[in-house]
Amino acid sequence: MVLIAWSLAGWRVAAERDLELERLRKESSNLVRAYEEQVVRSLQAIDQTMLFLKSEYEQRGAALDFSRYLREGRVMQGIAHLLMVIDEQDQVVLATSPLQALDVARHEYEYIGDHATRRGNELLIGRPVFGRVSNQWRLPLSRRLEHADGSYAGVVVASVDPAYFSDFHGQVDIGRLAAIELVGRDGIVRARRSGQDNAVGQDLSDSLLLAQATQRMGGHFEASSAVDGTPRVNSFRVISDYGLIAAVGIALEEGLAQSQTRAAGYLWGAAGFSLFILLFGFALNASLRRAQRAHHDLRQSQKSLAEAQRIAKIGNWELDLTRMIGHFSPETGRILGLPEGTQELSLREGLHFNIEEDRPLVMRLLEKAADSDAPSTAEWRIRHQDEVRWLAATAERFAIGQGRYALRGTVMDITPRKRQEQAAERERGILHQIASGAPRAGVFTELCTHLEQQCLGARVSLLLLNETGTALRHTAAPSLPEEFTSAIDGMPVREDSGPCGAAAASSLRVVIEDMYSDPRVERYRGLAESFGLRACTSTPIIAGTGQVLGTFALYWREVHAPSEAETEAVQKAAYLASIYLDRERSEQEVHQLNTELEERVASRTAELQAVNRELEAFSYSVSHDLRAPLRAIDGFSAILLQSHAEQLDEPSRNLLARIVAAAQRMGRLIDDMLALARVNRSPLHFEHLDLAALARTVAEELAHSQPERQVEFAIAESLPDVADPNLIRVVLENLLGNAWKFTRTRNAARIEFSMAMAAGERVYCVRDNGVGFDMVYADKLFGPFQRLHRPEEFPGTGIGLATVQRLIHRHRGRIWAESRQGHGAAFYFTLDARSAATPLKRAANA
Repeated sequence: MVLIAWSLAGWRVAAERDLELERLRKESSNLVRAYEEQVVRSLQAIDQTMLFLKSEYEQRGAALDFSRYLREGRVMQGIAHLLMVIDEQDQVVLATSPLQALDVARHEYEYIGDHATRRGNELLIGRPVFGRVSNQWRLPLSRRLEHADGSYAGVVVASVDPAYFSDFHGQVDIGRLAAIELVGRDGIVRARRSGQDNAVGQDLSDSLLLAQATQRMGGHFEASSAVDGTPRVNSFRVISDYGLIAAVGIALEEGLAQSQTRAAGYLWGAAGFSLFILLFGFALNASLRRAQRAHHDLRQSQKSLAEAQRIAKIGNWELDLTRMIGHFSPETGRILGLPEGTQELSLREGLHFNIEEDRPLVMRLLEKAADSDAPSTAEWRIRHQDEVRWLAATAERFAIGQGRYALRGTVMDITPRKRQEQAAERERGILHQIASGAPRAGVFTELCTHLEQQCLGARVSLLLLNETGTALRHTAAPSLPEEFTSAIDGMPVREDSGPCGAAAASSLRVVIEDMYSDPRVERYRGLAESFGLRACTSTPIIAGTGQVLGTFALYWREVHAPSEAETEAVQKAAYLASIYLDRERSEQEVHQLNTELEERVASRTAELQAVNRELEAFSYSVSHDLRAPLRAIDGFSAILLQSHAEQLDEPSRNLLARIVAAAQRMGRLIDDMLALARVNRSPLHFEHLDLAALARTVAEELAHSQPERQVEFAIAESLPDVADPNLIRVVLENLLGNAWKFTRTRNAARIEFSMAMAAGERVYCVRDNGVGFDMVYADKLFGPFQRLHRPEEFPGTGIGLATVQRLIHRHRGRIWAESRQGHGAAFYFTLDARSAATPLKRAANA
């Protein structure tokens, strides 16, 4: 009997320990699912804000205004205490808190490097950062910014308090020594809570948790914590989309406390039975009472789980694959809209709640989970009280016997997130219409419809100020009767002129919760009653300059005070409308400026034509009036030298010869001046030609002019380009002629003509080994009549290089020179006739 008593006691202790362990595994497994969903939902909420800021910064750049977005409710800080933008030079350009931004940015550059070196749009979750300014741990989240061509433009960063992800510990009573952890794939703890311990940043890369997470997506195990050494029953889930591991551990000391107490009782009972067999009945009765308490504790644990699911708005379910009968938690029933108390449903009945075209999604989720040990996820729509709502569900397989399996998972209502995504998509569509210059009527009607979809039950009207700013004109109202919009068309802008007139006059939002009793709308009360409109909110549309452009009016058929979400939606719509109106006004200003510019161009063209006519008259005057006296001086002096040379002494003959030479030189100067004047007036005719062939022609002419000289020409084989053939010939004649002239003192003269590429530009060069010049006087080279050598050394008028410079400028090019006295000179020039041809042809045809 004693052996039987001790055997029964040992069996009971082991059985109750196994039962409690199984209960702890199931409880921790359900809790980690709820924790996972809370983490994912929080990250999605933060990411929505980051995606919005990414889109705004990529469109607006540093003009993005954090304070305005916070003030208008377009960016909800909520979870993230710090938002900032770091550009491609690793500089913080925008931040909600500049001092803390610099503190966090010091630790962010390794993640910035990740974004800069790889293209992608994923969310990166960095390691926790301990701020020297805030003396707190912060968890940085970042996304890549891109220029319009897809190149790296920086990162947008959100800094989150890690304690936000571990507050789940305080929402559910799972024991003082229980631990909630959020660990990265790199083993670094992002968030942790055990009792009052919020420690983060530890490295768990060598822990059993990381080893388990590398082998499977979820499960449970018993082990002592690598952080505090406490033995726990641990359950974990891998959040693969974010590279995180969610873990919940229930301390064995607390979870098995009651079973250990009962175990001690069993052992003491066995000892008492051995000594006092008569007390066996009492011990058995006490055991039954403890079993009842255990059952009661189990029910209390189930209630705690249900409460945790209600707080997290996440339900769980199980499906028997043999009977196709599903069991689910009360929260799942509430999400599906089932009658209270319903906790069992067949698969056929469950499919009936889903939108018909989405039912294949549900079946694929179940089939995929049934065929694999990996968890599966899916999203689909259901009908819930005459409303379409979105669900997100997970499913995974588990064994319930030899060769028998069931499915279990979670379900969550994601309708608010889906509506936000759809609203964001519609806003992007509206922004695209604005950017593409879509007609005003279509854009504003789309804005009103979008606002009505976000503010259920509201009817929206858009009114804009007239040109004088004294009245509001109806512009768009897709859901209001035409009789009503006609009645409010032309509403004066005054404080006493209804909600719209008052909002436009004060630049402030006006809220009328009940127009039937509010004295501010006494003038329009009868109109509102006749159309069954009870409440009204009017929000002004304000331009970037602060000027009021119009108002958005929202009407309801019952007494109504706008919610925070409705207020935010109207402010966004007003902002989009202001963007369109600002763009429209800018286009009008640009059109007016273009008109004025065309008028100025026409006026300047007429002035230029008049100046050209005056220049032609001046050229004719120079050519006609100056040549006659010069010819007289030259002719009479030549007659004196020929007819009366014997009567003149040698000094007199020398003086007459100098007069003849000076007159002839004056004639050449006049010819060169006229040629220089004609350079700017002659029309341009661009065509494809070979500059090398043209240079060889000029070189041959120079060689024929002085056959006694031995000069080596080194001209490139082919230099194709676009230019005016006549004018570019003048350029080459002058440059090659100068090289021919200034190499005459060399026995082995050499002249080169070549081309090289520099910074993507063709640079032509005429080089010689002549006498060269001092670069100190290089700035005088291209001025008319500027000479660096005496006429008796090298004759000329000093007009050639001035002409060359003007011809190069007419080809939209540049010219410069390099030289050293006694070592030759090099003249460089570029041509850009392709860009010059179009405007010149347009001007010629005007």
